[in-house]
Amino acid sequence: MNKIKVSNKTIEYFRDIVTGDSRKTEYLSGSRLVDFFNYFGFDDEYGQGFPSRWFYAENKLKDLNRDGRIREVIEYYYSPINFIGQEDLFLKLVEELNKYLYFDNLSIDIIGKKCVFSVSQVEINVKTIKKIDHDFIQENILKCDNKIKEGDYSGAITSARSLVETVLLYIRFKTV
Repeated sequence: MNKIKVSNKTIEYFRDIVTGDSRKTEYLSGSRLVDFFNYFGFDDEYGQGFPSRWFYAENKLKDLNRDGRIREVIEYYYSPINFIGQEDLFLKLVEELNKYLYFDNLSIDIIGKKCVFSVSQVEINVKTIKKIDHDFIQENILKCDNKIKEGDYSGAITSARSLVETVLLYIRFKTV
């Protein structure tokens, strides 16, 4: 699983979703937040002297982000099974998170019963592509197939998306 990192703005948004402070999701008490983060390997206890909920959550998310493990937390939280009967809310939350992830060159996609990360192309330089022909397309399809064989499904999605974007941009800018 590829390690990713997100911006502090994304952390702040996600913190308010996890804690329930956004008022869009269920409010989690301090003890429930501890349970949530202990699932990811922390060994915290809730009790006297516990920091504010938002401070605790933000620091845990920053720790996971620093370790390149923020993907685990987001994919776990955004698992569709957690939103049975709340599908509209789920889709809205995914859309909102993607607005933040866009600036991290990331997105989450709903694939079957899971939400998975995709890495966006930072920039596609169409001028470097002289010609898109059968060989170019076959080469890129082979890259996708190899990523699927390796179990890198989000990488395969990213490669496929890049191919489609490249072809469309090539058509748009090479035919003008």
